[in-house]
Amino acid sequence: MKTTSLYQAETSSLMGVGPYLLATEVVPGVGVSRREASDGDTAPIRPVDRRGIIGGMTAQQDWSDTVARQLVTTALDEGAALLRWLDVGFGSGAAIDAALEAGVERIDGVDPDPEKVRAAGERFDRTVVGLRIGAVADLGGYVGPYDVVLSSLAVDVTAEPSALQSVHDVISYGSRAWVAVRERTDKEQAGPGVASRDELAEAAAAAGWTGEVTELDVPDDVPFTVLVVSTEP
Repeated sequence: MKTTSLYQAETSSLMGVGPYLLATEVVPGVGVSRREASDGDTAPIRPVDRRGIIGGMTAQQDWSDTVARQLVTTALDEGAALLRWLDVGFGSGAAIDAALEAGVERIDGVDPDPEKVRAAGERFDRTVVGLRIGAVADLGGYVGPYDVVLSSLAVDVTAEPSALQSVHDVISYGSRAWVAVRERTDKEQAGPGVASRDELAEAAAAAGWTGEVTELDVPDDVPFTVLVVSTEP
């Protein structure tokens, strides 16, 4: 069964034009199969080595990648199965890389940034990675069951607490979810996160999460605290 979704974006970076419609045709077992611009052109996303490297990362991207990889390690240490995963807000694809390296058989990813989806589509093997543009708080188009649902530094609990509910709604009986959130010491700090551990615990409880809020073990060079909320096995 195919699911086709249209998203409109104001950008000139992908197709060399202004506003355009990006259609992503998601085919189970295949992933994103084509991109269609509003003028009707179709551009295939070519499969390449899934461990390809995108250069020029900033320090902030390095921190984000470190956190993403550590979240995968945490999930694996806590007994996550290796069959089918979903990465919500995958960014540079660091968690996808780590999951594939660990032996995960299939992983889907959703991200609101068309550039990130295109970059990931050009470097991951489409037979094991499915990608789609979409909002973190709207995952209704994803059909499980997924063994694991992950989200690393992509959920803004303060501004959009419904995102936790959206992630929780994707999991099914026997599956688990882990969401890593940056703890903002300054409420005016930019970027997704949460003001405090208590705020995350309250939002998680309201969304049906049953696990405790813990602190992710990250290297000292990560300049912020990372909180994790998870579902119980």
